[in-house]
Amino acid sequence: MFSALSSSIQGTLQRFHRMMEHALDEALDAADEALRPPQGRGGDDASSSSSAAATASASTAGHQNPNPARAADFTPLVGDVHAVKRALMRPPCSLPIELVISILDYAEYWPVLARAERHDRVRYTAATTPGNSVADLYLASPPLPVPEGEDGELVRATPREVRFCIRSRDQGWVSQDRRGLAIGCRSVHPYEHSYSWFDASIIRPTSSIGPSTAIPPALPHLDYDTNPVAKPADAVQQFASASLRFVPRTLAKQRENEETGLLEEVHETEEVGLWKLQSNRVAERGYRVHRILWKEGDGGDADGFVEALQAGDKVGVWARAMFPGWANEVDGMAIEVRGSVI
Repeated sequence: MFSALSSSIQGTLQRFHRMMEHALDEALDAADEALRPPQGRGGDDASSSSSAAATASASTAGHQNPNPARAADFTPLVGDVHAVKRALMRPPCSLPIELVISILDYAEYWPVLARAERHDRVRYTAATTPGNSVADLYLASPPLPVPEGEDGELVRATPREVRFCIRSRDQGWVSQDRRGLAIGCRSVHPYEHSYSWFDASIIRPTSSIGPSTAIPPALPHLDYDTNPVAKPADAVQQFASASLRFVPRTLAKQRENEETGLLEEVHETEEVGLWKLQSNRVAERGYRVHRILWKEGDGGDADGFVEALQAGDKVGVWARAMFPGWANEVDGMAIEVRGSVI
């Protein structure tokens, strides 16, 4: 009996897998057809070529603009997703909406829900504050979209991944040459004992947000030049006055992600939920681009971040440095949130 049941289940799973593959092929074909430009619109192609050439030129010149999406990536628009959804639900596929959602998520066919870029250079020096610690919200994304109607049905945007791209460096030197230095029998990692780094946080309105909300709360003005803060927790009241708060994460989770015991002193996890995002390489004079991808279900530094996101939230990145002589020089950053819209 159990052998027959097992065989029946395996057969069902195999048919389901084949159906998903067929439906996925249909989805990609439909998306390709929807995005194919009409005949005679050479101007659009020329514009794309010009943009690609400009990007290549900028990279060759040595100044790479942060961009979380690589050139080869295809990112659908919201309209593309709805077009593919309708195509899969009509003959010859005639798939139920639950299977359509599974297929699109399996294919990671997710549009951009929120995106922000900044390209000006800012140098954050730890010695700016009396405590030799500095933090500044260098960039925050627009609020994630709230549920809205599409063809008479409620459409919810569910975040699935967050992409960060950071171009930065530390002060470019340390008091002791670390090249070839070893602790015991272990070589020093180029990111170890780096006190120039970035934290991510989720900024949420204190009141509920819906389609009727005309203007979402604006971020408070944190003036690094005239009144720098030592750590994000010092800005809690300023955010509260702007009807915003930080989504917390537990102290236990944060401690699991600490690279050094010293950094525990500046991660204010009860007041401000901070996820360790990226450190600068130690004593490197040139700028380096770091691309970080956090997805649902990721552990480690990203544990719980994507799952905590909801409508109205903003994703923020704090530039940080600690101890005399340490600096965090940011030359550009981009944040991109992608997710399903069904």
